[in-house]
Amino acid sequence: MKIVMLAPFGISKGTVLSRILPLGHALAGRDNDVEIVIPQEKSSMKVPICSGSLSLINILTGSPKMAIDDLRASYQMMRTASALDPDLIHVFKPKGYSGLAGMLIRAGEKLGNEKIPLVLDGDDYEGFGGMNDVMNYPLTWNFFFHFQERFLPRISDRMTLASTYLMDYYSSFGAERENMTHLPNGVNPFIHCPETIEKELMEFLTKRIINSEVRTAPEKEGVFTGTNEEIGDYVPEETISLFTRFRDHSHARVLNIFRSIQKENSKVKFLLAGGGEEGESLYLQKGMKKYLKRGSFFFTGTFPFSSLYEIFSYSNIAMVPMDDSNITRAKCSAKLVDLMAMGKAVVADNVGENGNYIEDGVSGYLVHNIVHGSIGEINKVSPQGKDLETKNTKEFTERLVYLLDNPTEANKLRQEARTRIKSKFSWSGLAGKVVDLYGELV
Repeated sequence: MKIVMLAPFGISKGTVLSRILPLGHALAGRDNDVEIVIPQEKSSMKVPICSGSLSLINILTGSPKMAIDDLRASYQMMRTASALDPDLIHVFKPKGYSGLAGMLIRAGEKLGNEKIPLVLDGDDYEGFGGMNDVMNYPLTWNFFFHFQERFLPRISDRMTLASTYLMDYYSSFGAERENMTHLPNGVNPFIHCPETIEKELMEFLTKRIINSEVRTAPEKEGVFTGTNEEIGDYVPEETISLFTRFRDHSHARVLNIFRSIQKENSKVKFLLAGGGEEGESLYLQKGMKKYLKRGSFFFTGTFPFSSLYEIFSYSNIAMVPMDDSNITRAKCSAKLVDLMAMGKAVVADNVGENGNYIEDGVSGYLVHNIVHGSIGEINKVSPQGKDLETKNTKEFTERLVYLLDNPTEANKLRQEARTRIKSKFSWSGLAGKVVDLYGELV
């Protein structure tokens, strides 16, 4: 089968690296020829995989400020996809370049072009009330993305959706439930099993993305500036790690949890990797400097994907806080998958797909999520809401302190987490669901 996938943006973005590429690679391993059309890239490649193949096709984009350039790029994606004579086209995200290309494909059919089965993938709540509210898009883009999210599902033959919440959401504006397949994120082989990837492909991705990011962090107290190998000298076993972009929770909430934990365990240290787009890590650093013990925390800043294992290999416990919102209910956290695949004992809010990955008390701990409100609004809730937040902080603290004090139990959770995530959520296994879906159309 020849499959064309349309990516919404470049390789280094999360959806492409954690969802499109792993699925495409797994499908190629099932004797399919997979062509991934990617905007905003600089080079193309094709590599044989088993008896199939995986191709990455570059589509250059113009100025992000010129709408006509966006239209040209999407039109070129549509022309490229059609010229490949595919058995079907899989559009990833209903918005942006890929969503617009999907719309153009359907428009071309109205003008007499051959009809090609169209599958739509969704992994985020994109419109108003979701990603539109946290991304710094121009207002016109917001309205168009909101429209695309409601229009593409109605003209697609089938859908793959990352969460059951998205299935309910799409159904609410007229999409047919029987056309939807639940497709959560799986273990990324390019990060966790690079030895299983063809050498040519791995070298290409290493050059393009894995080493493309430079670790950056503001020069403030608690910022780690050494090499990956030196991290182990600073991270004892009593360390709790947090991998975040602050899109799922407020910095104030994290600080409250950290303060509560340190009151119960004075030896604890905190490792924060990543950073926010609005200076959230700076606010958190300021609060930690004021309220936490000196030397009990440090930040790595942003880092290349190749550093993922080195940065987190020294801490056994991780936390995944998520405020309850449309975004967190709809998302399928690749971050959580990464942490479990690395064998971390994870404590996470029971929001969205987190309960699909973690068996509470077996492969991690789920905290009853009683923190309601939109992203970044946690400090503006009612007095009753603040009381619920206090209870949530207490439960996070109890779970994390217990793991700090009981390393044997933490090790059990770590082993179960790694086993469960790699056996139940491999992309090679998830690809079987997609093949079945494709079979209904071809």
